Amino acid sequence: MTTLSIIVLSYNTKDYLKQTLSSIKKNKNWQIIVVDNNSKDGSAKMVEKKFSHVKLIHNQKNLGFAGGNNVGIKTAKGKYIMLLNSDTQIVDNALEDLITYLNNHQDVGAITPKFVLPNGSIDLACHRGFPTPWNALSYFLKLEQLFPNFNFFAGYHRTWEDFNTTHQVEVISAGAMMVRKEVIDTIGLLDERFFLYAEDIDWCKRIHDAGWKIIYHPKATIIHHKSKSGKTKEDLSAHQTKSVSKYHFFNTMKQYYDKHFTHHPKWLKKFVKFGIEFFSGGAKNKR
Repeated sequence: MTTLSIIVLSYNTKDYLKQTLSSIKKNKNWQIIVVDNNSKDGSAKMVEKKFSHVKLIHNQKNLGFAGGNNVGIKTAKGKYIMLLNSDTQIVDNALEDLITYLNNHQDVGAITPKFVLPNGSIDLACHRGFPTPWNALSYFLKLEQLFPNFNFFAGYHRTWEDFNTTHQVEVISAGAMMVRKEVIDTIGLLDERFFLYAEDIDWCKRIHDAGWKIIYHPKATIIHHKSKSGKTKEDLSAHQTKSVSKYHFFNTMKQYYDKHFTHHPKWLKKFVKFGIEFFSGGAKNKR
């Protein structure tokens, strides 16, 4: 039986993708799948040439983060499925540590390692609370930064908790997320209405609502080089890339709010939408 299926979504990150795949230990019980979202930098050819043991799926267009990963999930055969960004590095036995934890804790539906940046600081995307309107407002007003040890203000990244101990959280990053296949069979695939961002928040919400625990496990570590997708000479300029990324970030906030807060009264919905638009600064999709 295949223990683990690792899905690496690729979009114009050839050099980082090579580094990511090189950091994954070969294991006969693991399946490695690269889903290429129609990269223009030769990523697919590099995988074919240098990683013959990897299953390569080459999409004919960019399906976005959720759509691309769903292609891989449908092909996955593992008991556990790992979503892994193409700009990451596995440290030591991180994947084995995550598998062991899931084997020993049957009530855990999803788990993340400690996701760290190259400078050693934690990537807070791996340790979050649900983005309630208050949590989001506290984050954008920088109250979380001012009062990181107060859960009333720091609910978005839960910075009052000990990042060196294993504990339950609400949201983890799809950049390094291991999920039981059983959970996916129950709650469904990533929601493809989210082209970029919020798909992992939505998935975690559905995992949580289905009664499973979500765990942050710092014994395992993965390095994240962060935000490298799409940055090629042939692609958008740095300014355009940032603008498009900002647009998707705030647009998916609206989509997530519309999906999970239908019970809010109209006046509150209008207030929240105004707030999202205000903090977005009118970001547009220029692509």
